[in-house]
Amino acid sequence: MDTTLVLLTAPLLIGELVLKIVALVSLYHRPADQVRGPKAAWAAAIVLLSIIGWAGYFIFGRNEK
Repeated sequence: MDTTLVLLTAPLLIGELVLKIVALVSLYHRPADQVRGPKAAWAAAIVLLSIIGWAGYFIFGRNEK
Protein backbone atom coordinates (compact mmCIF):
# COMPACT_ATOMS: atom_id res chain seq x y z
CA MET A 1 0.00 0.00 0.00
CA ASP A 2 1.25 3.47 -0.83
CA THR A 3 2.45 5.27 2.32
CA THR A 4 1.07 8.59 1.06
CA LEU A 5 -2.41 7.13 0.96
CA VAL A 6 -2.02 5.77 4.49
CA LEU A 7 -0.78 9.13 5.78
CA LEU A 8 -3.73 10.92 4.18
CA THR A 9 -6.47 8.55 5.33
CA ALA A 10 -5.22 7.76 8.85
CA PRO A 11 -6.33 11.10 10.38
CA LEU A 12 -9.77 10.74 8.78
CA LEU A 13 -10.23 7.24 10.16
CA ILE A 14 -9.04 8.29 13.61
CA GLY A 15 -11.41 11.28 13.55
CA GLU A 16 -14.29 9.02 12.52
CA LEU A 17 -13.54 6.64 15.39
CA VAL A 18 -13.30 9.47 17.92
CA LEU A 19 -16.63 10.95 16.83
CA LYS A 20 -18.31 7.54 17.03
CA ILE A 21 -17.03 7.09 20.57
CA VAL A 22 -18.16 10.60 21.57
CA ALA A 23 -21.63 9.96 20.13
CA LEU A 24 -21.95 6.61 21.91
CA VAL A 25 -20.83 8.09 25.24
CA SER A 26 -23.27 10.99 24.80
CA LEU A 27 -26.07 8.56 24.00
CA TYR A 28 -25.23 6.37 27.00
CA HIS A 29 -25.28 9.26 29.48
CA ARG A 30 -28.33 11.03 28.06
CA PRO A 31 -31.69 10.12 29.65
CA ALA A 32 -34.13 8.33 27.33
CA ASP A 33 -36.60 11.23 27.45
CA GLN A 34 -33.94 13.48 25.90
CA VAL A 35 -33.39 11.20 22.89
CA ARG A 36 -35.68 11.21 19.87
CA GLY A 37 -36.42 7.55 19.20
CA PRO A 38 -35.12 4.38 20.85
CA LYS A 39 -31.59 4.56 22.22
CA ALA A 40 -30.82 1.07 20.86
CA ALA A 41 -31.70 2.18 17.33
CA TRP A 42 -29.44 5.23 17.63
CA ALA A 43 -26.60 3.07 18.97
CA ALA A 44 -26.95 0.72 16.00
CA ALA A 45 -27.04 3.66 13.57
CA ILE A 46 -23.93 5.22 15.12
CA VAL A 47 -21.98 1.96 14.92
CA LEU A 48 -23.20 0.71 11.53
CA LEU A 49 -23.79 3.82 9.40
CA SER A 50 -20.44 5.59 9.70
CA ILE A 51 -20.71 9.38 9.39
CA ILE A 52 -24.47 9.29 8.78
CA GLY A 53 -25.04 7.59 12.13
CA TRP A 54 -23.15 9.90 14.48
CA ALA A 55 -23.94 13.06 12.51
CA GLY A 56 -27.63 12.11 12.44
CA TYR A 57 -27.59 11.53 16.18
CA PHE A 58 -26.00 14.90 16.92
CA ILE A 59 -28.32 16.76 14.52
CA PHE A 60 -31.65 14.92 14.92
CA GLY A 61 -31.39 12.43 17.79
CA ARG A 62 -30.74 14.67 20.78
CA ASN A 63 -33.74 16.43 22.24
CA GLU A 64 -32.43 19.39 24.25
CA LYS A 65 -34.80 20.31 27.05
